[in-house]
Amino acid sequence: MGSNHQDLAAIIQRYGQVANAVNQREMERLIEEVRQKWATNPPPEVEHLYKRGEGWTEEGAFALCIRDIAGLWLPDRQGQRCEAEEMDQVLLHVPVDELVNEIPAPLADPAPLDKMVEKAVLLRAQLQTQSDQSASSNTRNIELPEDFKELMSVTNGINGAGVPAVTDQTVLVHSLNNQRAGPTSLEYISDSLKRRGYVAQAGWELGSSHQHRQIYYVSCHKTNDTDDANDSWRIFDRADVNIDMYESLAHFLQHETAYVEENPGGAQQNYMVVRDCYPF
Repeated sequence: MGSNHQDLAAIIQRYGQVANAVNQREMERLIEEVRQKWATNPPPEVEHLYKRGEGWTEEGAFALCIRDIAGLWLPDRQGQRCEAEEMDQVLLHVPVDELVNEIPAPLADPAPLDKMVEKAVLLRAQLQTQSDQSASSNTRNIELPEDFKELMSVTNGINGAGVPAVTDQTVLVHSLNNQRAGPTSLEYISDSLKRRGYVAQAGWELGSSHQHRQIYYVSCHKTNDTDDANDSWRIFDRADVNIDMYESLAHFLQHETAYVEENPGGAQQNYMVVRDCYPF
């Protein structure tokens, strides 16, 4: 099943809406879970080792704890900071409840058109080099999949969902700056594709995760098909484990949207609660 630009754009936006709703809900749940732990775990008597800086507040220390557990990146506070902030004991410039708004958006804004064109030309050249150097007897001109170019006109990267969880470390689609087809990319994916009965002609890592998940976009054909003209673009997810295959970005993102809805990432059960500047 194909999809035109409007269809793909709607699928992308739908994923963004679902992922954002999950992120907001799970962050709120995380805050509540940690607050309950915070209330029932008084700090040990180590005042002689860890002096609270001037300006320390219970809520500021709690906000810092939430920021660290959720792995949020926040810009440094501008202007004069109190001693407790300088000692990294509190987070005062963003109230706890407002940390929900600091979760990175699932969809990045699209890059300027000239940057997209520049990157598309470079990526295509890298893919052509892969194809020319492949073991195939007949090489052909490689063109980027149309749906990838359509996607980049809508968003410059798609993040996974779930705060904080394994899934929040997943990037379904890297930004333009990280889209590259190095010579080793094809070598890595080729062995995995052989197990699925495909021969890779060219490809690159579309997305990835810290948790052993690689997502590749590959021009390939069936092992018993020697005609390069029959190559088509396919997405191979979890390339080093089970290898899930999708025929288009639309199918891939529809699957991810359904997965996020059915299996939302949630607050980690094993985390450290930090009341001052020490864990317990």
